[in-house]
Amino acid sequence: MTGKIKPLGICDLCGAKMPENYWYTTHGAPRRYCSIECRNTGNSHEGEPIRYQKLIERIQRGEWRNPSELHPATPEEQGRRARLGRLREVERGTWRNPALSPEAKEKLSRPRKHTGALADALEKLGRGVKMAELTPEERIAFHEYRQCLKKEKEQNIE
Repeated sequence: MTGKIKPLGICDLCGAKMPENYWYTTHGAPRRYCSIECRNTGNSHEGEPIRYQKLIERIQRGEWRNPSELHPATPEEQGRRARLGRLREVERGTWRNPALSPEAKEKLSRPRKHTGALADALEKLGRGVKMAELTPEERIAFHEYRQCLKKEKEQNIE
């Protein structure tokens, strides 16, 4: 254990002032931290180089394996974790709609690339609507668009 760093009555971690009758421990040593949280954090910071050195030695000996590589998460597990994270954010009240950020508002305010029947068809197909459920105008516009994309792709290949 290292000695006191800051002056008596000042917490070595957060710098908070301690009451005058709280400057020394019951054993007569100068008190380093103002609370249990500061003491735990300070002790953890002091032990970090030792933990890091031991980890490096385990890696060099080949004893350490990345847990995520030993048991990779399935897509279902990743989805479950993401949902739980979002639910925690909602519960704490920290979740914010990404579309309300300044960057998203600026992007959403720009004109769309496609308009009219083609834009409607792309929107519906993006939501999982079947081709048979599109109006005739939307279907024609979508087929023309796909033909145009196909021609562009063929020209780029050549």
